[in-house]
Amino acid sequence: MNGMLDRVGEISELFTWLGLLTGVLVLVLALVVRLFEGSWLTATATVAEIDGDLQLTWTAEDGEVYRRFLDSDERLAAGDVHEVVVHYRRGRPLHTHLDKRTHASRVLVLLGVILMAVGILGAVVQLAAVVVEG
Repeated sequence: MNGMLDRVGEISELFTWLGLLTGVLVLVLALVVRLFEGSWLTATATVAEIDGDLQLTWTAEDGEVYRRFLDSDERLAAGDVHEVVVHYRRGRPLHTHLDKRTHASRVLVLLGVILMAVGILGAVVQLAAVVVEG
């Protein structure tokens, strides 16, 4: 029984170190990606159907009116609404998103949190193995 608990403790220690170290690295990478994304400004855009396509029209902070058509994925996200909130970068108002953060940064944060959870779970299992072993 002690041999099995030793193995469980060793394996959980491996998961602890790998989970926590890689989780921290991925979260730092997510922070760097978010810093490179910069700040996004928001505007309310009207959605209009033109020749079967949906077009966004919004006024940026510089007072200019900008227009662009929605992609197929964005059409599904927009649904049947007449107004949506768009996020654009300062100096590049045509580079808009319907989400405040890019998919890359959200995936990195989620992956980092999952890896950290694996590391914490490994630490709990390791501690439980030590307590049971006595």
